[in-house]
Amino acid sequence: MIKCEDVCVFEEVFLRNMGDTADGVEMPVRIETNFAPNVDRSLCDAKLELLVEIGNGETSEYPIYYKIRIAGIFKWENMSIEEAEKEISSEGSEILYSFIRTYFYEVLKKANLNTVVLPAIKNWYMITVW
Repeated sequence: MIKCEDVCVFEEVFLRNMGDTADGVEMPVRIETNFAPNVDRSLCDAKLELLVEIGNGETSEYPIYYKIRIAGIFKWENMSIEEAEKEISSEGSEILYSFIRTYFYEVLKKANLNTVVLPAIKNWYMITVW
């Protein structure tokens, strides 16, 4: 069993392409995870970092660009570090992603744009906005 002890947002970037008025634009979604167990193995905890990028910050090809890096501290009991890594990478990603969905929704709302609810974690390779 794993337990999320803490969540922290390390970075959040939102850029809007003011010249883009396209409707129904498909935007790529990129995700990276990084699992880092505590060096003191007796503590049975680890950090899982999740990076999500929507659009592309290098071009103005898309109406928006959004990037968020979030991390959670997860503890486990009665399992090996290998089992914990597998469970944290799966279930922990879903927990952190639920926070990201809320942050993304709120930033669009504050920018007075049509809000978009990010799809479930299994379907996040592409989203359509506007």
